[in-house]
Amino acid sequence: MLQRGKGAPTLKEQLIRIIEEEIQQGIYKQGELLPREIDYEEKYGVSRITVRAAIGDLEQKGYVERIKGKGTIVLKQKQSEPLLKIEGFTDEMKAQGIIPTTKSAKISLVKADEVCARALQIDKGMPVYELIRIRCINDIPVVRFKTYIKCHIDLELDKDLYYGSLYDYLRTRHQVEISKITQRITAGLADEVLAEELNCNKKGPMLILKRIGYDQKGEVFEYTEGQYVASRYEYYMELNK
Repeated sequence: MLQRGKGAPTLKEQLIRIIEEEIQQGIYKQGELLPREIDYEEKYGVSRITVRAAIGDLEQKGYVERIKGKGTIVLKQKQSEPLLKIEGFTDEMKAQGIIPTTKSAKISLVKADEVCARALQIDKGMPVYELIRIRCINDIPVVRFKTYIKCHIDLELDKDLYYGSLYDYLRTRHQVEISKITQRITAGLADEVLAEELNCNKKGPMLILKRIGYDQKGEVFEYTEGQYVASRYEYYMELNK
């Protein structure tokens, strides 16, 4: 039960500590739903406002995420990606002992828009391959990648070939090695389409990645846009003098 005497922590603080401990002890595991708000109200004799405030603080700390129409899901610690290594998403996750999965993949030929053309150093309107994939960690969607590749190689238009590592596929099937990348990361918000594809909150915080990959000849080969759910992922960097 919660303490209500003089000098006791606030009801919100006590509820936060209880839920944190339950998550840390594995009572509620990653991917599972927390009890409903009304369950906490009845169990601890607190108001709906107190419960929502406690859940909101836990969401800010990265313990949980509220998903519309589903409830409050328990999160694992954010997965990290080092900024100073050339690896694809699959290799980055495997290095941490995690086997990533692909929820969906689609490849087609499209005309390069102005942004894509500038990145790939081609004329606007030229045909390019567009590969769209939703990548997951422990079956939870984390990122949507849109990758654009010049048509100077013949990529297969079979989506089943792109559920694994793209860089491994390029290396083994087309002898293309990504030897250099430049990338920029900014903040953004999920629109309605992203919220549905990644099962996250509309207008929730996102990490927006824009990356250009160069092949072993030093030529621009691919341009990728990635939208990461910020509560499920982070980048880190280690610099030495």
